[in-house]
Amino acid sequence: MVQVSQRELERFKILVELGEGRLGIDAAATLLGVERRQLFRLRNALQGQGAAGLVSRKRGRPSNRAHGAPLRSTAIGLVRDRYADFGPTLAAEKLLELHGLPLGVETLRQWMIADGLWMRRKDRRQRVFQPRPRRDCLGELVQIDGSEHWWFEGRGPQCTLLVFIDDATSRLMELRLVETEAAFGYFQSTRAYLAAHGKPVTFYSDKHSIFRISKADAVQGRGMTQFGRALHDLNIDILCADTPQAKGRVERANKTLQDRLVKEFRLQGICSIEAGNAALPAFMAAYNVRFAKVAGNARDMHRPVASTDDLDTAFSWQEERTVSCSLTLQYEKVLFLLRPGELTRSLARKRVTVHDFGVVQIRVTPKTRNPFTIKALLISGVTWKWHFLNHARNLGEFIVLGGDDVPFDGAGGLHGGGFGHHVAVGGREGHNAHARRLSERVEEVALQRRLERAACGADKEGGFEGGRRRGRREG
Repeated sequence: MVQVSQRELERFKILVELGEGRLGIDAAATLLGVERRQLFRLRNALQGQGAAGLVSRKRGRPSNRAHGAPLRSTAIGLVRDRYADFGPTLAAEKLLELHGLPLGVETLRQWMIADGLWMRRKDRRQRVFQPRPRRDCLGELVQIDGSEHWWFEGRGPQCTLLVFIDDATSRLMELRLVETEAAFGYFQSTRAYLAAHGKPVTFYSDKHSIFRISKADAVQGRGMTQFGRALHDLNIDILCADTPQAKGRVERANKTLQDRLVKEFRLQGICSIEAGNAALPAFMAAYNVRFAKVAGNARDMHRPVASTDDLDTAFSWQEERTVSCSLTLQYEKVLFLLRPGELTRSLARKRVTVHDFGVVQIRVTPKTRNPFTIKALLISGVTWKWHFLNHARNLGEFIVLGGDDVPFDGAGGLHGGGFGHHVAVGGREGHNAHARRLSERVEEVALQRRLERAACGADKEGGFEGGRRRGRREG
């Protein structure tokens, strides 16, 4: 048996027709793309050796430009010792960059395949994903995911849809449009889910950094993300899928939503996140009527939210800080000064927890039974270089620090005087105007204090705290 290529087979057919007289010399030479002299050589080889005479004599022989055996053994040895998990392209780059071995990617790939260091794509065994049976009860397993898409088809911004779907029934349990997939968006969605259905047994998610810490040796935190810590505080488990196929129910739901929900928004003329969120409850109800299944077990595994579950604390961004010897701590690029007192002096060099959910709380649990809590309300338009915090004897006391615009709570006004003055504000209406008046008053107080320090000979760059220390030394 003679193995021939397609080109050699075509030559054989043309030469046979030439020998039978059905083609002339010039026509056969034109079809083969050779001169008359070469055509006669091919005809003689076919007549003398048969089809084997048309086979290239270079087949099976090493190329004249082939690399020598020493170079091959050196390259394969380096790849096996140092770059065993490298692909051919990256390995060829490193061999040239670090060892001065100029090898083609395809040459190295063939060598690695021959030595068992690389496997061709068609030879790789595809992983089989078999379908997993549904959970039996509603609320036993809830799959969650975020789907970034042009939900408004260019009429509005690109945003992310947070999807909560029950594994047992394929019911949409919660939908929320957010600007981006982040922890605070999941905080809001999960809190709305708990208010509507109660606490599920387990959430099932991917390995997004919101749900899972990728570094096993992380030194900060308790080995959990902010969302994982919130679920832990509420006694809700979370599982992270290794592959998208493992949470295929929510992935298929995302595909359906990217078709149906987009068209629903188009029909209703919705082009903003706020309007979209307002239309989602009606859409979920219609979706569940069309696609929801009956659970294998009629039992509802959701648990009611207990009176001891502090949702405000659980769904807050919590970070630990250390109070310095000068009774200061830093958070969000702001230096906070605690007013010296019997309790605050005991916090020096101790760890405190900062809770951020629009209202900032600084908490520490000393030896006493009651936790020490300082709340700070963030008001737009008020920015201070130094922020003084008083000991909040009443847990409902708010202290203005400056920052984002949030609704006011409580009542009060501007209070100053003495070291560590604080400002408490209230009222939900006209808060922007109040913030402007507050800012003007703060600037007025700051100017007055600068004049007082200048009169006392205080250093302009020393700050208020430095002026007090100097005053004590001079006294």
